[in-house]
Amino acid sequence: MGKSAHRSMVVETRKINPQDRNPLPQRIRIARDGEAVRILGTWIGNKANDQTSWEPILDVIKSKLDLWERAHLILNRKCNVIQAIIGGHTQFLAKAQGMPPHIENMLTDIISKFIWDHGTKPRIAMATLQCPILKGGLNILDVKSRNEAVEIIWLKIYLNFSPSHQKWATVTDHIILTVAPPQSVKKARENPFLQTWTAPLKGARAKHLNDDVKRMLKIARKYKTNLAAIRMTPHLLAQLPVWYHLSAEQKPIASKTVKCLLQQHNITKVADLIKSLARLRHPAQHPTHRKNRNCTCRKCMTDRNLGCRNPHKCAMEALTRLQLIPPKHNPMVQDPLDGMSLTRTRKLRNERARQTDGKITLNPSITCKDSLVECFQIFTNPERNSTLLT
Repeated sequence: MGKSAHRSMVVETRKINPQDRNPLPQRIRIARDGEAVRILGTWIGNKANDQTSWEPILDVIKSKLDLWERAHLILNRKCNVIQAIIGGHTQFLAKAQGMPPHIENMLTDIISKFIWDHGTKPRIAMATLQCPILKGGLNILDVKSRNEAVEIIWLKIYLNFSPSHQKWATVTDHIILTVAPPQSVKKARENPFLQTWTAPLKGARAKHLNDDVKRMLKIARKYKTNLAAIRMTPHLLAQLPVWYHLSAEQKPIASKTVKCLLQQHNITKVADLIKSLARLRHPAQHPTHRKNRNCTCRKCMTDRNLGCRNPHKCAMEALTRLQLIPPKHNPMVQDPLDGMSLTRTRKLRNERARQTDGKITLNPSITCKDSLVECFQIFTNPERNSTLLT
């Protein structure tokens, strides 16, 4: 791990730190750039050939299919063999570290040759064979679609912002943030799926993204992954980033007051924004607050100790920013009930029914309430989303 110069130094000196007294024992192998090391069935390494991990798998697949070809199977049986051998031997590695496009093409070619006994011209197009049986196909293994489904599952795990957020997803966040638009404010950037900026997949900045991250972002863009919940609870709305908000009217964040909210007040979420303007929303609870920069109320004194020179002005800016958020995504604007959620009594009956294996009444509520991961959808319509956001 580390930069190229550091890795070269470790190889030459066998020391992770130049100040180390003793070098690493000779029995410990140090992988050079270009060498892949197998760990728990996956292959990792700097600048390693992405085909290295697939070569032994392709050899096993070809040898097994050669044996099955001697049986002269009918098409239906060949489909079962393809699913068992090609699908079985490739699924784990594809899920663990993805499959390069040229390997996908090679496997598709292997499937075609196995189906048609190495004929030069397939009798039926592969796209037709991959269709369901009810649509005239054979439901044959579609390697590319299977791999895209794997990437979608990775995307779902990545977009889980609950306390069980995976560590690799946190690292991925930091990687993606390095390619954010240069004109955006660094401290205001968060996950691009929760803000208006997008990560580039081409160009100079995209070179900082590794292949795994690019595949995940490409699949998200291809299938139009968006925050498209019909209705969200105030608790979830308060977790959204306040800067570059998905549905708020966009205003510059370069003023001194906004920079103070970011740096001194450390406001990043909508919940932080609401908390900072409590003195304006609840004057009865803050009777000593004065609408000037020299206010000596307890809240303003706390803000002044943080380095804020004009706490009241910052609170007014926070109120302005909150008002830019439309009712659909504003936790302080209570929309009318959807009329579909169960009553409190029926919810209690369901809880008792689950304990006694009784009958449970369906809760048709359209409100997402447990986690932001519930609010993301694929196959969305951007035009419809834009109307729902307002």
